[in-house]
Amino acid sequence: RMELHLFGGFRDDKGTSEGLSIKLLTAFNNLPEEIHLQTACITDINNTKKGSTNFPVIYGIVIHLNSGEIQKATFLDRGPDQPIRSARHFTGSEEIINIYDHKKGVLSIGPFNYSTMDEIDLLCRLPDQFIREHLSTSPEQEPAHFEDAVRAALVQIRDHPKPLQTVFKEGKPRQYKLEANGAWTRCN
Repeated sequence: RMELHLFGGFRDDKGTSEGLSIKLLTAFNNLPEEIHLQTACITDINNTKKGSTNFPVIYGIVIHLNSGEIQKATFLDRGPDQPIRSARHFTGSEEIINIYDHKKGVLSIGPFNYSTMDEIDLLCRLPDQFIREHLSTSPEQEPAHFEDAVRAALVQIRDHPKPLQTVFKEGKPRQYKLEANGAWTRCN
């Protein structure tokens, strides 16, 4: 039996979380497998106020597979090739894709293309405050690493304007396995 637990999003000013939640639910509903929704701590349910500002209650979770216990968590490691994965979204892709094959234990990224941006050199040099204020859907709620992650994605776009040629050689995805020590190892 495949069970689904959704956490994330909140009552953001632009309604981005609600739209994304609907896309996620639709994507899971369209899968051929029968999926049992166990938890949906999303949007309004995952919302708290600090003063007059909305914030998510939970930014991340961990599920202990043996016991089924769910706990709030923060993650220092966001997986391999985060700048490549982020560049895809920064350049306009809204498609939600599953990059992890749980049967094979393989995380697979791409291949995909993205378009470059005008003034990419300038964007890579923007100060942190500008990045937070203008490149976030929810500036007040972003974690401390937000600016570094955005800048890394912008540098990815600048340094690899044709990812199908320079990142995904021969049109192949970049695949990784998670080792017992917690490190991701490239397997292709």
